Amino acid sequence: MPFSVEIEFGGLCLFHLGHPNPKKVTVLLVNTDKQRLNCSDMKPQRHYPKLEFPGDPSNPDQGKDLTGYTIQVGDPSSNERVGRDFRALQRGALPSSANGGITALHWIPSLPTILHEEDKDKKPTLKDNCHGGQLPTDSVVARVQLNVGRLTCRRVAQLGVEPLRWEFHADGRSRWEQALGDRVVLRIDGLEEPLVLTLERKDDDPKQIKVRPKGYDPRNPDSPRLARVAIRNEPACDTPKKVLKHFLWYYELLEHCPEAKPVPTTVQLPDNIKLTGFLDGLLKKKLIKILSTQNVFCPPAVWKE
Repeated sequence: MPFSVEIEFGGLCLFHLGHPNPKKVTVLLVNTDKQRLNCSDMKPQRHYPKLEFPGDPSNPDQGKDLTGYTIQVGDPSSNERVGRDFRALQRGALPSSANGGITALHWIPSLPTILHEEDKDKKPTLKDNCHGGQLPTDSVVARVQLNVGRLTCRRVAQLGVEPLRWEFHADGRSRWEQALGDRVVLRIDGLEEPLVLTLERKDDDPKQIKVRPKGYDPRNPDSPRLARVAIRNEPACDTPKKVLKHFLWYYELLEHCPEAKPVPTTVQLPDNIKLTGFLDGLLKKKLIKILSTQNVFCPPAVWKE
């Protein structure tokens, strides 16, 4: 019987659609380990790109540092289209309820859309080093090439059953509003052979990691049918009052860093109570607890040409 593999992405991960193949998706893990202040007024907190196996903590590659690697997920020659759901991003999409619609990828913010609303006369572009070449760079610490699978949103920040509404602020005014997801999952179904992750890094021989459910037995219908992998690019620790400020570091990927860098700073609660000042510590204890338990760390973003 076939099995499935899920790869969960969390942290500063930019999903670059259609590069280098129009059918594929490249995930850029953003580098914040440089003491540079040219695009923000904050000292960067180091993020750690790691490979994890939640269902198999004894795996020899558990916690592997991915710095400098390009990771191929599946066969690069595959003709499968990846990320088709991302192409359905809609302006200002706000679901009425989190129930039943948890896979909606329009809950992952699209940088070009946010910036286009800010300045319609300028088309933002990514730096050349985001498109390939040697790693790590000043902007990117690792890349993941998605060659197979289907992308979905794992979870949105919510209070009760209603999603929290986030506004992207710049220059003291709102530029964009949407619900906010914090995990993206790539799912590959119908596997009969292990999924191959190929790790490539300069001056190193390529390394292959074969993924299948621990204890999988194709002859036993009761054996595990799902293997879970996680690729995270998050700080070692932080507080909900600060984590969304890390969103600023996505703008380090741009050829020309905008003066206004919108970040999610405001929450609209279901009872129409509006809490501002997310970055300067004016959150209520209840909301801090909710965000802490949901691990809303450095939400992923999308680059959609």
